[in-house]
Amino acid sequence: MRGPSRPRSAITGIAFMVAACAVVSLNDATVKWLSTELPVGEIVCLRAAVAMSLGIVFAWRERGRVSFRVSSPRLQLLRGLLAAGGMFLFVAGLRHLPLADAVAILFAAPLFSFVLAIILLGEGLSARRVLAALVGFAGIVVMARPGTPHFTWVLLLPLGGALCGGLREVITRHLSHRDASSSTYLAGTAVVVLASLSSIAFGWELPNTEQLLLLALAGVLVGFAEYFMIEAYRNAEVTLVAPFVYTSMVWASLFGFLIFGAVPAPAVVAGAALIIASGLYLFRAEAAGKAKAGSRRRTGRV
Repeated sequence: MRGPSRPRSAITGIAFMVAACAVVSLNDATVKWLSTELPVGEIVCLRAAVAMSLGIVFAWRERGRVSFRVSSPRLQLLRGLLAAGGMFLFVAGLRHLPLADAVAILFAAPLFSFVLAIILLGEGLSARRVLAALVGFAGIVVMARPGTPHFTWVLLLPLGGALCGGLREVITRHLSHRDASSSTYLAGTAVVVLASLSSIAFGWELPNTEQLLLLALAGVLVGFAEYFMIEAYRNAEVTLVAPFVYTSMVWASLFGFLIFGAVPAPAVVAGAALIIASGLYLFRAEAAGKAKAGSRRRTGRV
């Protein structure tokens, strides 16, 4: 693989990741606003169509061509269906939950991906992975508060979206060794568009001008978030920029307050803190383990 065409810049990479999280959170706020006016399937379909169009433009500018060719159509189809299901569940949750609450629950996706990677990909099981998974699960329980009046089945919607997202990331990790990122992105968005089109049978509404503009904005935001994340990893190391994905909680809380006047409940903040702490611990531990293994290999060569 070719390295970056310019020297890596930690500050630039971090800035791109923080910007990506801000754009994603603004997209979520836009979708939450639309979810009270339009059917969920219609929002998912039209937003994905805009994002796919933007992805085609980016792929064309970078490579001079656009390709949907993939090595495993079945896995790409499954990945796209999981993306569609995850989006549908998350958007449905946004309709009923505060923005920060839904985003905080979605942080469980990396925990699901770690567990599923062990089960499906045969990745090693370690004490730190078990500890991180247990702490993250405790965070979910704290946010959900089962057995109290605050618990509602609506919380299961973004949690289901997180499960779909975790499984999708495991499949993406498997496909990353076979297919180009642009092909996977375009194939996935195409499946989301086609799958969500089936919701037209349950009734769509003709969007007005304002709603069309917001749908277009949501699709453009998704496309730019993808681009910003790619640039973040292009400019800086994964171990440096990946933890900054948790700034999404800050942005979601800010936009939720400014647009909807919602303030996260203390239990949501505490639960999110546990999930974020478990994710950061696992990420740093994994990075340290890889660095130690690399040092041993270099020492062995000497």
